[in-house]
Amino acid sequence: MKVKQTVEVRYSAAYSGWNGLEITDVDGTEVVTKLTDDQWLDLEDRVKSKCDSIREKRQGDIDEIVEQRVAAELAKQEQEVE
Repeated sequence: MKVKQTVEVRYSAAYSGWNGLEITDVDGTEVVTKLTDDQWLDLEDRVKSKCDSIREKRQGDIDEIVEQRVAAELAKQEQEVE
């Protein structure tokens, strides 16, 4: 029988050792995960993919804000000309 446990923590800090990853919650609770070399490589792929996705979304949000501000400024200038 496999036992599955879900643990939710609010990230405060992390430490990467040679054989595992330790994550500390804001209240001091620690979660320790032992990882093999292959698991480290898999984790790297997943973390990089997530970070890239976050950066793309943020850049998209910035681009949208800039477009809105440029459009508002152009509309303002057109009103001043009229």
